[in-house]
Parts: sequence; C-alpha cells; structure tokens
Amino acid sequence: MQIAIMTEAENLESLRDYWSHYKEIQVAETFSFQGEESSTQPLQEFILTLRSKRVQLVDLYTLDINKEKVLHALIDEEISVLTSYPIAETEAEIQSILQKAIKNGVKVINRDTVHFLPERRQAQLEVQKGSLGNPGVQRFSVRKKSTHAFDRLAIGQFEWILETFGAVKRVMAKQVRKDLTEEQSIEYHSISLRLENDSFVHLDLCLIDSKEMQSFELTGNKGMLSFHSENASPIRVSHMGELNDSRENVNRELSYLALAISKEQIMSYQSESMLHALRILEAAKESVRLSQPIEVRGE
Repeated sequence: MQIAIMTEAENLESLRDYWSHYKEIQVAETFSFQGEESSTQPLQEFILTLRSKRVQLVDLYTLDINKEKVLHALIDEEISVLTSYPIAETEAEIQSILQKAIKNGVKVINRDTVHFLPERRQAQLEVQKGSLGNPGVQRFSVRKKSTHAFDRLAIGQFEWILETFGAVKRVMAKQVRKDLTEEQSIEYHSISLRLENDSFVHLDLCLIDSKEMQSFELTGNKGMLSFHSENASPIRVSHMGELNDSRENVNRELSYLALAISKEQIMSYQSESMLHALRILEAAKESVRLSQPIEVRGE
C-alpha cells in the first residue's frame, strides 16, 4: 500500500519512522506545514503528486481546525484518510465530509478508535463468534485525562459499540461537571443506549486528571466476558462453567491499525461508522439538554 504523511513539521520524522516498520506499507510522499500553510499553493501541488503516485491513504496527523479543506481535497481524489476526531469545526461540515467519503468509496478513519486495542479486539471476536449468545446488558467504564474532549472520547466508543452490537435507536444521557481547583475539573457522562435488537449498553465516561482506566462487562444468554485494565490478567471469558484468561501481548493501538490498513479485509468498517456514531453523539447531547430519552436520527 502506498501512503503519504501530512503533519506539522515537528511530527514528520517520528511519523515517517513509525510507518517504516511495516513492510507492506510504503511512504510515497510527505508534506509538512506550519499553521495556515496547509491551505496554500504547495498543498495543491502535493495533491497532484499523490495522484501521480497512486497514493491510497494519507495519514493526516493534525488537530488544525481548518483541516476540513484538506479532507475535501483528498476525498475528491478518492484517497482514504487516517486522522483524529473532530474532523471539522461543525457537525454539519463533519457530516458533509463523511457523506462525500461514502459516495466516493473511501474511508475516513478515526485515529483514536478503540477498534484495535487488544482487549477490544478479543471482546469483539467473542461476541461475533457467538460465545456469549444473544446480547443482554453491556457495561463500559472509561476514565481519561481531562485533556481529551468528551466528543473525541465518545465517538470512538460509539463506533466500537456499533460495529460490535449493531445499530442504536435510543439514547438517555446525563452529564455532571465540577471544578475541583482552578486547574483541575471532573466531567462525568452516564449514557444508556438501547439497540435495535432491544439489548442495552451502559457507558460511563469520566474526564479527570488522574490515572487512566477502562473496564467492561459483556453479557449474553450463554456467558459473560469481563475486563479491567488494572488487573494482572484483565480479560476473563466465562461460559458453560469454564474460565479462560488471555491478553494479546500488544499494547499499541496503532500497531493494529497499521496491520489493518495493509490488509484491507480486516478493516471492514468505513465512514458510515463515524457518521452513525456522530448521530448517537448528537442524541446524547440533546438528552443531556432535555433530561429525557432521544431517538437516534436515521438516514
């Protein structure tokens, strides 16, 4: 696979070094910029170079609030993009970008997705092969440092839930925020999702300046799977009275992402995942505002 890197100048060498470890992937071109340079004439020349070298994916490693211009240009060239959420300044612009990607048959991949964390991969495989039976009630708890915005954290969780358990039809959400000191605060979100199959997912998201943690408990009519990041053997799968502890010996999310990009059959989800997750996020915000359940908007 031919890829290209677009990032601020100070990140370029570290990203080039990272991708060099994957023999299936060749970095065909790089583009570094400072501030508004990403929207100037050199960008147009870079796009032409991508076209000539048949680049399939661009690693757009920036949180530049103007990056939607770059995304539109890349998607117009039918090039997939790996980047971080948010991908634009407004929800309307985000939806425009994602819908264009779907129309052009390319992927816009959220860099912060939890799809490739070892414990989430194993849990998803157990669900998909039917080890737990028909889904019941699923519980997730995620604690992140407060530098992570709620939207950015929630989108990755919603994407994974959609891919693992299916479509969501209703959301109930509550939010609590408290300033502990002038420099420290805690933000807590309790979100209940009712799926199309009438099972439930309860998601607790906490943004606080403390140690990061995640845990989940998945249940079905044939068994249960539990995980806690602070346990020595965090993954526990039990069914028919048996217990199996295991954890893949990989701790870098992007390692999985690189392998998935180089083997397209593994990375089956596309821009629809983020678009549907965005609709859940919109419903969650509305539920917080109105203090009542909100139906997830359809197509």
